[in-house]
Amino acid sequence: MASPALSLSGLLGFSYFPNEKLALALVLFNRFSRQKEFSNFIFFGLLIGTVFFALTFFQYIFQINKFSVPAINTVVILLSLPFYSSYINHNSKNVLKSIYIIGIIQFSISVYQQVLMQYGYLDVVQMFNNYPPQQFYDYGRGESGFFFRTSGLFTESSSYAVFQWIAVMSGILLGVNKTRMGKVLLILMAIELLFNGSITGFVFIILYFVFSIGFNFKIYSKIIIALFSIIIIVTQAYNIDYNLINIYLKIIGQFDFLIEEDSYYGHKGRLFGLFRAVNYILNSNYYLIGVGLSWIEPTLDIFSLYLKAYGIIGFTFLMAYILIFLKHARLNYAIAVFGVLSINGHLSSAANILLLSLCFLKLESDNFSIRNKLKPQ
Repeated sequence: MASPALSLSGLLGFSYFPNEKLALALVLFNRFSRQKEFSNFIFFGLLIGTVFFALTFFQYIFQINKFSVPAINTVVILLSLPFYSSYINHNSKNVLKSIYIIGIIQFSISVYQQVLMQYGYLDVVQMFNNYPPQQFYDYGRGESGFFFRTSGLFTESSSYAVFQWIAVMSGILLGVNKTRMGKVLLILMAIELLFNGSITGFVFIILYFVFSIGFNFKIYSKIIIALFSIIIIVTQAYNIDYNLINIYLKIIGQFDFLIEEDSYYGHKGRLFGLFRAVNYILNSNYYLIGVGLSWIEPTLDIFSLYLKAYGIIGFTFLMAYILIFLKHARLNYAIAVFGVLSINGHLSSAANILLLSLCFLKLESDNFSIRNKLKPQ
């Protein structure tokens, strides 16, 4: 799930096949993906999947849209989320360890990509990417002005940044920050993410930190101060052009509401896209069942994306489904996940599948979620 850009089937000489589908098959064969306390949740996932399949079928009958791979993927993902959640809930400690170790690997690959891009070796960078649409993909420079938006084994930097912040948090939860080497690794991973410039990553970690008041806020505040101090020292010492104003302008530009084009980037603000998509579907003849997923003026937030695609019926069921996940997560994590979905909410993203499934993560310290909420009172 953490390497959607590098398909295992592609490495073996076959055509590209998403790794998250292989992960789902492995999870389904594991008996802990069907824990007894998750039975009702699995049933509700079946209900949601059935509703979305029915909506897709009606769209086909009324010739609104065709059966498409994204539509089928949506149904499969909705059905599979409870199984991922059950598996992660039972294997929480191992999942955290795996995420942290994979995070270190991703960090190493991203730094390698960064160095290659700086020296212009664009063809060598592609050795970690066999995703067909990105055959000739070049990483653009981030808003900092110097660093490229590399993405490790992900297809884009947003998912990479979110996963890496989860890896940093996993390391803290595992206590690796208590050792000198662990602390250095976590700081380096966090600094690389700040230089990477992913807005989705910034939104995730900022919301997580802001709502961590009372939840080890003292630790998090020290980390923030240390990171920004190191960035200032490094950029000044090596005369690196790291323009924080550009990052600020991009974040603000995402939330232009009634302005079609923001003044800095010249493209539609995300809130403007949300407003227009919602207005379109509510004033159409298909406001109940939607018009299906398409690339015609697409939006990225989960609200307008699925309201337009599956109408009021699909949107209502989906929001109820999402709230069940967030209800079982700690407040700071739930709000951070909600923030990510609000700007990059396509459920087919491997990072979003992982984000939602981790709502059921169980630790002795209970830093992420409360498993007891699943049990009958």
